[in-house]
Amino acid sequence: MPSNFDPDKFRQEVLKGGFGKDLNQRTAEDRKQRKLAEEERESKADKKGSKPTFLRPQDISGDYDFKRALQTTLGMPEGMTRTLTRADLEAFKHNIDTIAKQYKGGITVEQVIAFSRQDDIDRANQQILAAQPVRRKAGLVHFITNASAGSKSRYHHVNVEFQSFNELSLQPKNVSQYAIKNKLSLGNVKFECDCGKFKYWYRYINTVGNTVLGRKEGGFPKYRNPNLTGIACKHILRVMHWIKSAHGQRYLTQAIQNERTRQVGARYKQEKQNIVENIAQQIAKAGSKRSEIKPRLQHELNKLEQKRKQREQLQKRTLQRQKDLLERSKNKQTKQQSLTRYKTLLNQGVITDAEYQVLVQNLGK
Repeated sequence: MPSNFDPDKFRQEVLKGGFGKDLNQRTAEDRKQRKLAEEERESKADKKGSKPTFLRPQDISGDYDFKRALQTTLGMPEGMTRTLTRADLEAFKHNIDTIAKQYKGGITVEQVIAFSRQDDIDRANQQILAAQPVRRKAGLVHFITNASAGSKSRYHHVNVEFQSFNELSLQPKNVSQYAIKNKLSLGNVKFECDCGKFKYWYRYINTVGNTVLGRKEGGFPKYRNPNLTGIACKHILRVMHWIKSAHGQRYLTQAIQNERTRQVGARYKQEKQNIVENIAQQIAKAGSKRSEIKPRLQHELNKLEQKRKQREQLQKRTLQRQKDLLERSKNKQTKQQSLTRYKTLLNQGVITDAEYQVLVQNLGK
């Protein structure tokens, strides 16, 4: 357990409740800060030597005014910055294209963990001991996690949307445990966290990859994360680990059952005492092998490579079918032209009826 972490204080905060209200306040503050940044960018746009706080997509496309002398950490030792160059903009564009292609088909729970930075995984294992769902509406689940020691907050909010939830809840036939595990616990998700790491490092990455919930970020993290590495903060990582656990699968199974037997789209809240008890159990098991978050990077890379090969094979088969159809169409057209010509010759008396029949039979070979 991390030093200075007080489970009792965390428990007291949880028992206060008001998670929705607290999340709304933090979301409103985030939007307010972003609006101020936008206004600052607009007010300084025409001023020589101004330094906007972020790069917009149009700046990265090559329209950036270098008179602003923006700073970046790209290629610099930790803690050092340098002036932005046109080559940096090209590097940024390459990083954006890579992210967009990598997450084009969505991202799974396992991939969120596998593609995260090791330092975030280490911090999640050392500092974030528990994750617990507190509210749900359809496939959108609101989680809380403990905050790390020294944080101004006692807990953080993580929202996760399960992309296959409606598909499973609305299908006529019963939903199997296999489907719950593969389409929800290990399925595609979108997510967000209220912490600064997600806001300044990862909200842009997930916006480009279309895996973000809530506000979309158009400002490139040229200072915090110019290489666009990683995808999730330590709080999201702890939540993802919980989702794929046996506890997570049981929760999602019950969620699907409620959705299929009660009012569709209803809001569900967890009782405060149950939340506290579940969190206490997780904290008690902190540091165990079962609670350790382990990235399966090579496994996920192998799966992506396998999917890439399958796509290539499908494209080849599709292309070959198109060629075959075109060839058959040409042959059919050629046969029709020959048949018309033979009929003309027959009518003109150039060939006999017997010769005409032989020529027609040869066309079918």
